[in-house]
Amino acid sequence: PGLPQYPPELSYGVGKLPQHPAGLDGWLLSPDAARAAFNSLSAGADISLVEGCLGMFDSPGTDDSERGSTAQLAQWLQAPMVLIIDAQAFKSARGIVALLKGYAAVEGGLAVAGVILNKMANESLLGELANGLKAAGLDVAVLGGVPQVGAWHHSSTAAVAANIQHACVRCHSA
Repeated sequence: PGLPQYPPELSYGVGKLPQHPAGLDGWLLSPDAARAAFNSLSAGADISLVEGCLGMFDSPGTDDSERGSTAQLAQWLQAPMVLIIDAQAFKSARGIVALLKGYAAVEGGLAVAGVILNKMANESLLGELANGLKAAGLDVAVLGGVPQVGAWHHSSTAAVAANIQHACVRCHSA
């Protein structure tokens, strides 16, 4: 539909997708055009994945606004998000809970459906985070974690994918 296509060097694994990915650019598209393109591209799909770039609130502009950011696009599409958090930057789950509370409190509302921890030192952080989110009253699913290289033997990619699918179903049925 006239949207930017991923160049071949960035399209690793695209052949495994039922449809070639396209770019939804909040800098170039209006909210209505982005929603129309998303709806057209998602027609008939069980799940649609929208990958953000840079940081959640980073914008390609220099005007210190959210224009063109992943957050802006998520708000336009009312899309639930799965955040991938660098767990090695935190000593405990408390800091991650605080970070997720901040995302939940942002003006305009960001629906964080789940979190995947990257570079985890140990698997116990998953349980600590699930307990911390529950205690904080946040309805965010802990979908899984990716260990630091050599840190611990982790569960299969299929298990993490199943958890993501469950979170998406849970979010849309609410």
